[in-house]
Amino acid sequence: MPSHSISRRAFLGAAALAAPAGLKALTAQWPPSVPPGADADPASVITCPCQGVDREAAQAGPGAPSAQAAQHRDIVAAHYTPEFATPALEAELDFPAVDYHVHPEDGTPPEGLLALARERGIKIGIAQHGGTFGGMTSDDDMEAFLAAWAGQPVYRGMQGDGLEWPQMFSKEMIARLDYVIADAMIFPEKDGRLIELWTPAAKVPDPEDFMERYVAYNLRVMEEQPIDILASSSFLPDALLADYDKLWTAERMEKVIETARRLGVALEISGLYHIPSRKFILKAKRAGVKFSFGSNSRGKDLGNIAYSIRMAKECGLTARDIFTPQPHDQKPVIRRRL
Repeated sequence: MPSHSISRRAFLGAAALAAPAGLKALTAQWPPSVPPGADADPASVITCPCQGVDREAAQAGPGAPSAQAAQHRDIVAAHYTPEFATPALEAELDFPAVDYHVHPEDGTPPEGLLALARERGIKIGIAQHGGTFGGMTSDDDMEAFLAAWAGQPVYRGMQGDGLEWPQMFSKEMIARLDYVIADAMIFPEKDGRLIELWTPAAKVPDPEDFMERYVAYNLRVMEEQPIDILASSSFLPDALLADYDKLWTAERMEKVIETARRLGVALEISGLYHIPSRKFILKAKRAGVKFSFGSNSRGKDLGNIAYSIRMAKECGLTARDIFTPQPHDQKPVIRRRL
């Protein structure tokens, strides 16, 4: 497991750039709705987004950072210092560096995202949240998202949240997205609670038991959803990071890798979390699995994929190993008939 530098830094702030009207309107409307019966206690926003959308973001007005996004940034900042892509770092790659894991909901104007992408010499994919926990929840929401970013130099994607999201949209609408990502970081416990694995709430009294269930859930995320990319692949809660190599045994890695290979799901090399490990990547490469780069960023930290690029170089990844959005008839929602 690569070592991680420790720092505490401020992540909030937005670029003072004007946005196209349609994009600015979409930012102002995020999230588009609050599910009926969602917990009205603002504190629940911070502790469990699976209980409803971020009400503070909805109530604070256009351009306001969400409480969820702020909490996520604070937790991540305690462990990882962002390291951005640069043209010099990308020079030896035989494929363009694309950050497919950029979220737009922190308040940074869309034109600010585009300016940062140009500055860092990369292309980006906008992964709008959608599904059970808020964000886009209907074809109309997805249509608005696609229209708002139409004609912009970005890929238009979605992060599917919750295993039920494929039933919330038509197959035809999902197939219009350039790609779909999902992760296993909101994890169902034995008692039915959903645990956010990136927060201090993620307690793991029995690591071996957790890993068996966690690997099985990673397989479900890939098998039950029409996704292109498994995001934050091989992520572990803070309490288990020191034992990454011990807990990600060859057998466990192979289960995830074989499922990804069989279903045509790419594994994200996360610039945010510095995962998967070199060993994991090499094993997946030998199996013929493809990879994507992702920063899991909100606003100005897009392009935090230096780790992704370094791993690509160290592991000898070339264009044939890298995910690219597929034509309509090869989209997972069409190809896999889910």
